[in-house]
Amino acid sequence: MKILHTSDWHIGKVVNHFSMIEDQEYILNQFIELVDKEKPDVIIIAGDLYDRGVPPTTAVNVLNNILTKLIIGWA
Repeated sequence: MKILHTSDWHIGKVVNHFSMIEDQEYILNQFIELVDKEKPDVIIIAGDLYDRGVPPTTAVNVLNNILTKLIIGWA
């Protein structure tokens, strides 16, 4: 069984007043490519998905898009 484990995405993180959302979206799309290449039996996403309790709309949209790509790719 092949397991792909990832954690603590912290989508929507802001560092020194600079949003990391574009970089995070880029990396998460690379994660989708890795999933397509490795074809794991299980994906574990643990830890904090968002950087704060009430995430910005852009962070919610990024996560929704990534999870949709994972689900459609796996179906």
